[in-house]
Amino acid sequence: MKLHEIFYSIQGEGCHTGEAAIFIRFSGCNLNCSWCDTNHSCKMEATPQRICQQVDQYPKGAMVVLTGGEPMLQPELAHLLDCLLIRNRFIAMETNGTIYNEQVVQDLDWITVSPKQNHMLPLIPYNDICELKYIMTDDLTLADIPTKKAFSRFIYLQPLSQDEASAMRCIDWVQKFPDRFRLSIQVHKYLNLR
Repeated sequence: MKLHEIFYSIQGEGCHTGEAAIFIRFSGCNLNCSWCDTNHSCKMEATPQRICQQVDQYPKGAMVVLTGGEPMLQPELAHLLDCLLIRNRFIAMETNGTIYNEQVVQDLDWITVSPKQNHMLPLIPYNDICELKYIMTDDLTLADIPTKKAFSRFIYLQPLSQDEASAMRCIDWVQKFPDRFRLSIQVHKYLNLR
């Protein structure tokens, strides 16, 4: 599996903000967003078993977050989930939603989909998604986001790279549509954490 890093921190975004988390950051993405602030370089390769050995070094109660890049690009992702499941870990995944693997989706405890590029609708069925997270780019419109009837769970709006104008636009939408949106800020960045 192609990894950028594995590290222990707190979840800084979305519904699980503030929870202890072991991040498995994969390298590579199938999209090329001009504003992406993620380094997609592959720093190491590891087997699912080796990754789980590293995860075992951290407290048992910490959630595991599969992120990237795009985790669904990893061909051995199902094997990694098997290794994590026998360890009774809470497993969350952050994905752009452009790839759907039913077996992988069924083994996850939490799925955050963050639609990108032209705000395409995810291939992952809405009933399998726990939260949607939209980055507040200049071209994001309300029409790009599913209605509450189509997706009744959490929809987060997140400022683009802590940009003030983007943040104010998020706040405006949350205040105008309080039954539809929540604000997600990157708490870890404000605390200078990874």
